[in-house]
Amino acid sequence: MNTHSYQNLVIEVFDDPTFQASSTDNKFNYSKHYSSVDQGHRPTSKDGVKIYQNGKEKNSCIILGNGGDTGIYNNSSVIAADQLLVCCADNIFCLGPIKINKIFIRNELDNKKKQ
Repeated sequence: MNTHSYQNLVIEVFDDPTFQASSTDNKFNYSKHYSSVDQGHRPTSKDGVKIYQNGKEKNSCIILGNGGDTGIYNNSSVIAADQLLVCCADNIFCLGPIKINKIFIRNELDNKKKQ
């Protein structure tokens, strides 16, 4: 798990490999779901994000990616320029750290198309 401090918030980014979108048996319920997975495909990586303020959960999301399985490592999530960047599979999810609003998703293929 990665833990970040931002303003008066604590942000946790962690693996949630058992998450299933339509299940009622998930370990966590997330307020937002973001995915780069094409319809008909299954995610290879599932990362949870939780935002805490004064010890209470303020917001949360699940990030679903495919194109390779990745885990959470020291450099797989960072806060830069007031944005939370999370690597999930071959994607970079850029989120607003307070409301966890999606700013953009960029994947490895985006770079190959530009070359």
